[in-house]
Amino acid sequence: MKTICVGLSAWNSVGGAPLFFRRLFKALPEYQWIEVSPNQSYTADLLIYGNLHSFYEQAQCPCILRTQGARSLSMPQPTDLKAVVCSSRLAYERSTHPARVLIYNGVDKAHLDDLQPIQCDYLCGDGRVGQGQRTINAIRYTNDLTVLGDGSGVSNDDTYQRLKKTYPHINFAGLVDEDTSYRYVKGCKGLLITNPSHGVSNMGLVAKYFNKPIINLSGGPVETPDPPDIKECAEQYRALIESII
Repeated sequence: MKTICVGLSAWNSVGGAPLFFRRLFKALPEYQWIEVSPNQSYTADLLIYGNLHSFYEQAQCPCILRTQGARSLSMPQPTDLKAVVCSSRLAYERSTHPARVLIYNGVDKAHLDDLQPIQCDYLCGDGRVGQGQRTINAIRYTNDLTVLGDGSGVSNDDTYQRLKKTYPHINFAGLVDEDTSYRYVKGCKGLLITNPSHGVSNMGLVAKYFNKPIINLSGGPVETPDPPDIKECAEQYRALIESII
């Protein structure tokens, strides 16, 4: 059995990237998947990493860079990378790597169909609500708003608590699990995107699947591809992995 390590920084260990990868793990059981942290020793046939370039520098096996937003788009893309997986069209167009490929995140469509919707008005999902003015922009857009997320990941920042006191009419639902967030998406009037430069979010893909309006509060278009089923996405990763190892 081939071993594939996925390099996740502490920043990404609770975000959309690991949620996607864990769906991928289940869809490709012929590989042994191991999540690794920076400076952790491991033996693997392949490493897939994201925002932390130190994973590449320490690697003792072939590497794939998977772009995960603005940070990884600005990173160097060494020529000896076996592939650069771009999960958005923006990332694909910005990359000049000869081995770049475009693979959108997959969703488990059968599972999404079984979820019971949570009815709400407009929805804004941002795990780090206290970051900058993003949530303020959503609040200014509409009074009928549900906000998912809290201040986690923003050190020494009480913005989340202050927002709750300042805007008591807003439904601050807090940090919820993945299934609950998708139940909100299924039951909402529309999804507000506050930072589309980070690529195509999982919530954006789910909103597209449920035919919900997606509104970019930063201006300009939002990339909203028809999401592939996780099995389709897994087939693309399988073909890429087999071409390397």
